[in-house]
Amino acid sequence: MTLLHAIDGHSAGFLSAFGFPSLSGFALLPYSVRELLSSWLLFAAFFVCVALLIFVSVLALHAAEYLIQWARIASRATGKVDVPVHVPRASL
Repeated sequence: MTLLHAIDGHSAGFLSAFGFPSLSGFALLPYSVRELLSSWLLFAAFFVCVALLIFVSVLALHAAEYLIQWARIASRATGKVDVPVHVPRASL
């Protein structure tokens, strides 16, 4: 007898180890319904991750365009700046 069988009397999956099914009634559903719900949850999580990845990449592209535009404007505005460079002499 496994840990899952000892807790709920039947194999209800990973969540039964933490007492979740007994609180929500999830373990009372037939196996096919539990499998359908868990598959839906996994696919939904996958598509949320894909949507976030697309959103972050579009945001990064817009930020890169803004940065390139800002760099062009900044390079035209500054022009040449003469900064004296002090190089210390080596003492012998």
